[in-house]
Amino acid sequence: MEIKIGIGLDNLVFGMSQEDVKSIMGEPDKISETERENEIVYYFNDLLISATFDKNEDCRMYSIEVFNPKVFMFNQQIVNKDKNEILDLLKSNGYYEVKEEECDFVETIFCEETWSTFTFEFSKLRSIEISPLYANDDEIIWPSIKDSVQNEKPRPQWNCEALKEDRTLEIKIGIGLEDLVFGMSQEDVKSIMGEPDKISETEREDGIVYYFNGLLIKTKFHKDEDCRMYSIEIFNPGMLMFNQKIMNKTKNEILDLLKLNGYNEIEKEEYDFFETVFCREIWTTFTFEFNRLSSLEFSPLFKKEGKFVWPVTS
Repeated sequence: MEIKIGIGLDNLVFGMSQEDVKSIMGEPDKISETERENEIVYYFNDLLISATFDKNEDCRMYSIEVFNPKVFMFNQQIVNKDKNEILDLLKSNGYYEVKEEECDFVETIFCEETWSTFTFEFSKLRSIEISPLYANDDEIIWPSIKDSVQNEKPRPQWNCEALKEDRTLEIKIGIGLEDLVFGMSQEDVKSIMGEPDKISETEREDGIVYYFNGLLIKTKFHKDEDCRMYSIEIFNPGMLMFNQKIMNKTKNEILDLLKLNGYNEIEKEEYDFFETVFCREIWTTFTFEFNRLSSLEFSPLFKKEGKFVWPVTS
């Protein structure tokens, strides 16, 4: 898939109607409205793409967000490149107007000249959102659909691993991950994992988060619990749970796997951009994007009075 600056992605051209997009992509797997309620978003799970339509612009498509690791920009596959590589790539193509922002969990680069936003997690490019360009009077420059559209339908690009890890990681319910055991101090974790690539505080300010980019893992420490590690969040495709690699499984596959192992206390939530499944019996939250498991966060178990059941760390 090739990103065409100011035009679109392959046969998808900014300014298309919802029906135009369906004629190329087929029916979306999910449709939602954004919080501002003036946008409609189509999600295409197999291609790892979302297309956004603006109600204030006659519901024309004005934004495409791509997570697919096979996408091309400047004749290169760019998903999973690090931030400095993306900055160098923009500069080498003559684009210097960039704005960098850093939040607790993500970093972004916005390039006004290409009207593109690059989003990074663990210092690797996770997605890119593109839009049409703007004239000096802030009017959208809609590309010519007739000149841009080709009739060939793009083929699905799923069935590729964005990142392969040499090591498998085994989740131990209520205990931790491999040698990482709930209740460990920050120094204990560093002695196993080394220095984190990033440290931040949670939005509630009662926790500290360590980011380990190489293994795609976050560890969280609770200030009210003597800064002991109380949560592990994993994005790594090599992790094992119930003796299976579970990343990229569909929501129904995860639900079946939980039930097969005797866990039935399930709570489902659906948001604009992702879905979650929370299993209270193992205190684990599964997060799905494009109907595929993208991350998993788990914690120690709890007593009836709401206190952590800390595993033995010695």
